[in-house]
Amino acid sequence: MNEFAEFLISKRKELGLSQKEVANAVGLSQPTVQGWEKGHGTPRSVVLKNLFLIYLSSLPRSPCIRLRLLACISNSSNFSATISSYFSRETA
Repeated sequence: MNEFAEFLISKRKELGLSQKEVANAVGLSQPTVQGWEKGHGTPRSVVLKNLFLIYLSSLPRSPCIRLRLLACISNSSNFSATISSYFSRETA
């Protein structure tokens, strides 16, 4: 399992959501979400954006962190690279 898959599992569980609930929220099937959580592939940018909006509520309560992430989401044409860069800065 990769770091991204672990992140997806962790955030989903923090919010008390099932894979089916996450899948319904982004318009996909439960086996698709299960595959991501096993490290098999990654979501497309549009789906990834929706996942991070769902999981935003489990991020640190600091308004500054949330606003920076929302700015990254709304201003990025390459959402995947922006999110990767954002989390690299936050954990460094």
